[in-house]
Amino acid sequence: MAQFRPALGMNPELQARYAANRLRVLRQVRTSHDDIIDLVLCLNGIPVATAEIKTDFTQDVNRAIDQYRFDRLPRPKGRASAEPLLDFPRGALVHFALSNRDVHMATRLLGPATQFLPFNLGDRGGAGNPPHADGHRTHYLWEQVWQRDSWLEIIERYLVTLRDEKKRIRAIIFPRYHQLDATRRLVQAVLADGPGGKYLIQHSAGSGKTNSIAWTAHFLSDLHDAGHHKLFSSVLVVSDRNVLDVQLQDAIFDFQRTTGVVETITGDDASKSQQLAQALSGGKKIIVCTIQTFPLPWRRCASWPPPRASALR
Repeated sequence: MAQFRPALGMNPELQARYAANRLRVLRQVRTSHDDIIDLVLCLNGIPVATAEIKTDFTQDVNRAIDQYRFDRLPRPKGRASAEPLLDFPRGALVHFALSNRDVHMATRLLGPATQFLPFNLGDRGGAGNPPHADGHRTHYLWEQVWQRDSWLEIIERYLVTLRDEKKRIRAIIFPRYHQLDATRRLVQAVLADGPGGKYLIQHSAGSGKTNSIAWTAHFLSDLHDAGHHKLFSSVLVVSDRNVLDVQLQDAIFDFQRTTGVVETITGDDASKSQQLAQALSGGKKIIVCTIQTFPLPWRRCASWPPPRASALR
């Protein structure tokens, strides 16, 4: 249904297919239940996002959120069928509520129980967005996020479906702005500086740092430089707590696109060290472990982490 950007730019046919993708924005779209949605974003004719837009001169972003919760019902009472554009999981992948000042988003509409998450830049350490000299505070949404290459990358690489034990889709993960910004900046820094740098990414509690680490691990494991050379043979994800280790394992397995690319190190300290050596020598793309996996003398080494080891904390 779409050709996403190839990891390597060596195949002109794939590059031509990628350039042929058609992204469109439709205004005032009438649904099958006679509701009107302000914007619908389409990829090759398939709706992938909706948006309700308000102006803070008359209504703030909360009015747009309330419209989704109370007026944009995927299964309205008294209707024999669901609204295809809003129904989960066959409808649009994400729904945006925005105004001049704020953006929020949700991936599943559940009537009054719908949960919207902020999709803002932050303003001097607080919530919201900073003033923009040339226009609206929310300009980044259409100028950066919905920009053609950015939007295609998000749909291909950031959107993750979570499934239950029967393989049914139970949730869709869409990155919040700070997750999108942090992972993209890190990848660009590695491309510019090469491997071996140290970077500090600061996340507050509950802001999705586990997912940010999982995205980063996958992106770095597939990263190639301008000469089409792979930058990392393996990506090692090291945590200092067993609970975080389990969370990382679950997230990275959920995010993986190909089976057999992730190795999880388990067992006692002695067996963990052996498993780690085997995983590294076997060329596993992503290896998840705790710091206790490493031999004790290495952990006590004053130069830990080892020289030229990239750190994501």
